[in-house]
Amino acid sequence: MEALSITAIVISLCVLILTLYEGILTRKSFREQTYQGFVGTWFQLDKIFIDFPELREYFYHNRPLEENDDNYHRIMAISELFDDCFTYTESQTECVPKNLVGSYQAYKDRIRNMKAFGKYKNEYGDWVNSAQEKKKCALFSVRRTS
Repeated sequence: MEALSITAIVISLCVLILTLYEGILTRKSFREQTYQGFVGTWFQLDKIFIDFPELREYFYHNRPLEENDDNYHRIMAISELFDDCFTYTESQTECVPKNLVGSYQAYKDRIRNMKAFGKYKNEYGDWVNSAQEKKKCALFSVRRTS
């Protein structure tokens, strides 16, 4: 009877260890899939600049955007996509590899300081990616750093 009890305990411990290991692998897989998902979203944004290279200068060379500009509506749409990508990425920061967080932050700050993006935020900032959503993003950021 004693040998049977010891065997049951050993088997239970092995099952517990395997269950914990599966949980770790599942979490890692989820994080990698999430990361790959928003990398794909960012690549779609990059593709816009391949298809329309003349629009790059609004976001990477700080070309001013006027309302009578032929590209005005397209730039507003790209700015919204940038804003959505920032919000999505920030809501999932725990999935971003730690060595990429600093470069992402620098990239985000650079885009957000571009005149075209500023024009978009001035015009639509009150209702796009609302303050409530920004609070959620801040909570994720705090959770990652603490």
